[in-house]
Amino acid sequence: MTTDPPETTSISAPTRWVFLDSVVIPAGLFLLAWPVYAWLNHARSADLNYFVPLADAFIHGRWGLIEAPSWLNELVPWHGLYYVVYPPMPALVVLPAVILFGPGFEQAWASILLGAANVAIMATVLSFNILGDWLRDFLDPRLKTMG
Repeated sequence: MTTDPPETTSISAPTRWVFLDSVVIPAGLFLLAWPVYAWLNHARSADLNYFVPLADAFIHGRWGLIEAPSWLNELVPWHGLYYVVYPPMPALVVLPAVILFGPGFEQAWASILLGAANVAIMATVLSFNILGDWLRDFLDPRLKTMG
């Protein structure tokens, strides 16, 4: 008595679709979204620029600012330093840009780049979900025999 191995169907999406889906489309959307975000924000600078000075303080080993800029009004003075009342995550996000470009970096450019990257991330997630479902429905022979 012989038993045949169970029949397995393993159909994967074509390589070009995977590359197009995961690299080309999100990169293209990032390149399209970046000028749009930059144009919408072209004449604005962050009036309340808390996070670039805080990132600069982190670079120099301090948790607070040495001097309080006149345009920042939500700082807490304590033991000779001025502490930002907001959580430090945005300062950590702009930290690489402050290291590369110095304390004159405009935090508005970080929001432009992150906004454009958000479009690319959203496109990647949606393309894996929507296009993946479409490819499975189109290519899976088990679904064709059921319906």
